[in-house]
Amino acid sequence: EIARPEYSQLVPVNDVEALAKAIEETLHPDYRDGAKCYQPRTWSDCASEVTQLFKELIAKRRHKHSSAPRSPSNRRQVVPQ
Repeated sequence: EIARPEYSQLVPVNDVEALAKAIEETLHPDYRDGAKCYQPRTWSDCASEVTQLFKELIAKRRHKHSSAPRSPSNRRQVVPQ
């Protein structure tokens, strides 16, 4: 998940103590206040948002590359294998 760093905890894999500490820290009132700015969402909602973002980025990239003139030096060469 992509979240604001000030309200997130990242812990090393298999570090039970770090995970326990992170859970304890997220129970602090400051974290609850930060959580209020987020609306509950389903995994489907999250996937739809990320998919839409990727589609927009791909479209921008395609538009950028299709509008740029292609000179012989920047054309891709197909090399037979």
